Amino acid sequence: MSLTRTVMYSVLLMTTIAGVLVLQDVLSAWEIPKGDIIFSHKQHAGERSIECTICHGTVSTSSSSSDKNLPAMDICLECHDDEKAPGDCELCHRSADEPLALSNPAREVVFSHKDHLGRKMSCEKCHSGVEKAEKMSKQQFPDMWVCMECHDGKKQTAACKACHTESERVMKDYHNEGWTHSHKFEATRQPERCSLCHESDESCEECHLGDNLQQTTHSLNYEFDHPLDARGKEKDCSACHDEAAFCAPCHLENEVMPEDHSLLSWNRGMHADAAKRDIESCISCHETDDVTCLRCHVEHEGELDILDPAPSSRPGGMLR
Repeated sequence: MSLTRTVMYSVLLMTTIAGVLVLQDVLSAWEIPKGDIIFSHKQHAGERSIECTICHGTVSTSSSSSDKNLPAMDICLECHDDEKAPGDCELCHRSADEPLALSNPAREVVFSHKDHLGRKMSCEKCHSGVEKAEKMSKQQFPDMWVCMECHDGKKQTAACKACHTESERVMKDYHNEGWTHSHKFEATRQPERCSLCHESDESCEECHLGDNLQQTTHSLNYEFDHPLDARGKEKDCSACHDEAAFCAPCHLENEVMPEDHSLLSWNRGMHADAAKRDIESCISCHETDDVTCLRCHVEHEGELDILDPAPSSRPGGMLR
């Protein structure tokens, strides 16, 4: 394995590890309250189909993430009364002698259950899979990508401050110290995540102006050897460059043409055959009213005709 490839894989591995650590830190905003409660959503919401609002009845009026929407013991005892369901303390508390209520940790996230439920959103939309959970964990809380299915900048705002009181910290968490170098791996692997905040190419172009990529993305000699990449790595080029808009002006200004354009047979009918096979390639440089075409062709009854109808330059049916 070459040194370059080894370094690349090492950077990719470190980026992945950093991403996992960052995600864990961001998810701490949904920290599970400390306590001694034993609870299975699977047994309640899944197997017994108990509605969420039976236990979490305060969510319909809750307008802040700091609201405590967990059920108090008297809510639990409405069912666990030794008749409908067992009322043994050990069933729900790890320490029956010193039972502890769930604490209510501070939340950095800006969130209103009232607003979301008012939009006729179901609990499962954000808390997907909760009916299968055997125990309480962070997995029952939505990660940011679930939120951004709606907060995509179109259906709802995607501004960080709309949901985070410490938006600058969250941004730093997702864009770590090595982000300037490593972001290309994330952008290649999951470009849809980048586009959630970066809605256009303008964010990329602030740094990727073209004249500042020498010796990093493009070598010093790239003006002369870029055709090799253009032929073999079209997708890589098109990630930043629109072929028609970017390539054509420079090629026309410097009179750079495809090799077959210099052949004697190109103007003797070969170009017409090429146009029939791949007219898109022609149009990428030559618009339909390009003066290059009009040097020899004129419009006649809605079709292009040739000024010199010599048989040697116009095989039968070439243009019509």
